[in-house]
Amino acid sequence: MRHLNATAKHNARLALRENWGKAIAMVLLLLAVTVLFNLVESLLAIFFHLPGFVDILSTPGYYLDNIPNGTLPSLAVTGICALCAFLVLAPLSLGVTNWYYRLIYGHTEDFASIFTFFESLSQLRKALWLKFQLGLRGTLWGIFFLAPGSVLCFMGSHLISADATRLDHVMAAIGITIGVFSGIVGLALTWIVCNRYFLAPYLICDDRSMKVSKAIRLSVQATRGRKTQLALFQFSFFWWYLASLLMIPFLYLSPYLNASLAIYARYFIEREGLGQACETEEPSASQSTAE
Repeated sequence: MRHLNATAKHNARLALRENWGKAIAMVLLLLAVTVLFNLVESLLAIFFHLPGFVDILSTPGYYLDNIPNGTLPSLAVTGICALCAFLVLAPLSLGVTNWYYRLIYGHTEDFASIFTFFESLSQLRKALWLKFQLGLRGTLWGIFFLAPGSVLCFMGSHLISADATRLDHVMAAIGITIGVFSGIVGLALTWIVCNRYFLAPYLICDDRSMKVSKAIRLSVQATRGRKTQLALFQFSFFWWYLASLLMIPFLYLSPYLNASLAIYARYFIEREGLGQACETEEPSASQSTAE
């Protein structure tokens, strides 16, 4: 596995050697679209006089009691902006995935190819349905694994009151501690289990006629017993994630990670014989991925 990880990262750098400009432009475009929708939401909130938070205890100098504005107008503005962002970012991000997947096969396409899933209504619908299905499954798994820790934290916090005894405080501390630990474990388990859907976007990019349900089913089958391996590969970029708290390292990490994951996906797809064979130009950047 260590050899495969090193090979994927090495070949990712080779594939990007003459394509860094396009890759960074894609990162900036996705960020710009995200910021644009956030800005529109903020402007609408200002226009309709919708505060982002509500001071439930009327303590202007104390902010810990502030909660997000859950009024119907605020939720409507947030929901509409989120829906519009999803309609744009879902097919756009899948187009970026398609660009990287073809790149590691030796096909260097134009920057405009990332808009490929906007070309027809059927492709747009497929991209939206895929992203919705993956998001829904990830949410459900997250609820399943995070529910125990959330319940323990909730119960522990309610044991603390003005008339709470020393035993109540001890039980609350134990419950919250176990709940936080369970939450951390739950996040890790959610991350690992959601890797069962890792190949679905690449399978759609490999065969544009494939149904979303089939892509998800094949991904689950192909990653059985390998989800932890995928998670460890993603975790190997940990220090890059930390460095990316600054903007400039992120401009390097995002293309590097996307290309590495595309090579990993190609390895699994070819190993399982799932996708159509791309016409390869035999570039040095991808020769050893399926070996």
